[in-house]
Amino acid sequence: MKPKDLARRWFETLWNDHNPAVLDELMHPDALGTSETGPIRGPKEFREQVYDVIIAAFPDIRIQIDGTVAEGDEVVVRWAFVATHTGPLGDLPASGRQVRVQGMTWMLFQHGKIIEGADAFNMHAMLSYLSTGTESATVRNAAHLA
Repeated sequence: MKPKDLARRWFETLWNDHNPAVLDELMHPDALGTSETGPIRGPKEFREQVYDVIIAAFPDIRIQIDGTVAEGDEVVVRWAFVATHTGPLGDLPASGRQVRVQGMTWMLFQHGKIIEGADAFNMHAMLSYLSTGTESATVRNAAHLA
């Protein structure tokens, strides 16, 4: 499978199908990830620090891939997710707000596995929207977009 196809599989299977088994399939045990909250190493840390946290806060999350660019083993995915904040997110209690967030993920593959990756999205705008209802250019109320 080409890196671009692997990246799509990552988003579809992990996030849209809610299947964390794909972590061990597509992520190298020593993979290094950089997220809005800091560095993450390997599938276990990714599951505990990212996946489980997001699924607990947004159990209905759906990610739409808006575009991909691939060069060799590197892939950049432009995405948007729509989800309802029905569980706690850190210290922020569930707000019940439906949110649409845009962002990008860069991934580096080697032998069919992610060895490095980084996410970029406006986490502060998302947290502000969830706590106050104030929208931004990258974070919107998804209820009126449907």
